[in-house]
Amino acid sequence: MIEAGEAPFRLAVFWQRPPKLSPADDQGSGVFDVAENWVFYLTHNKHHYRVVVPEGFRCDGPSVPWIAQWAVKVSGNTWAAGLIHDVGYS
Repeated sequence: MIEAGEAPFRLAVFWQRPPKLSPADDQGSGVFDVAENWVFYLTHNKHHYRVVVPEGFRCDGPSVPWIAQWAVKVSGNTWAAGLIHDVGYS
C-alpha cells in the first residue's frame, strides 16, 4: 500500500561520460551508430542496474515533437536520453 506523500515509482539514470556516436551513413539520414560501448546506470525502487550499449548499436536520436522543438535544444543529454529510449525499445 502506498502511504500519503510517498512516490509509487522511483527511477534514476546516470552515466559517467556521454555516448560517442558516428553517422551511420553519408546521406544525412539522422541515424547514428554507437562508436564504442557506452555504459549507463539505472536505479529503480532500490534495485541497481548497469546497462551496456554495444558498439554498433544504431539509433535515430531524440524524438522531440515539433511543437516543443523551440524549447528543447538537442544536445548531449538529449542524445543520451534518446539512446536510452532506443535501447529500451530494442
